[in-house]
Amino acid sequence: MSHKFLYQNVLDLGFVRKDLGDSVFFSQNGYDWFIVTMKLAPRIHAEWDSETHEVQLTRYDKKHNILGTMPIVSILHLQKMIEFFGKKKSKSKGCVDCDKSRLHV
Repeated sequence: MSHKFLYQNVLDLGFVRKDLGDSVFFSQNGYDWFIVTMKLAPRIHAEWDSETHEVQLTRYDKKHNILGTMPIVSILHLQKMIEFFGKKKSKSKGCVDCDKSRLHV
C-alpha cells in the first residue's frame, strides 16, 4: 500500500528541495524539474516523488548507481526511519496520521 505525502509535510520533516533547471523538461511539462530529498546516511537518501507524492529510501553505490529501494508506507514509518538514522525529526503540520508522542522502534 502506497501513501501519498504532501509536499509541505516532507519539507517540515527536513527534506530539501533542489531545483534542476532543464529547458527540455520545462518545454515538455511547463515547470522546472526539481528533486526533494533527505540524506539519511552516506549513500542512503529518502526521496519524495513530485508526480506520485510517494517517498522511498534509495541506497546508492559510490558511483551513484541504485543498489536498492524501499517504499515508505506511512508518515509514521518515515518519521521512524528519520529517527533511526539519527536525523532531527520535526512535527509535520496538518498530517492526520502523525504520532505526536516520542517514536519508539
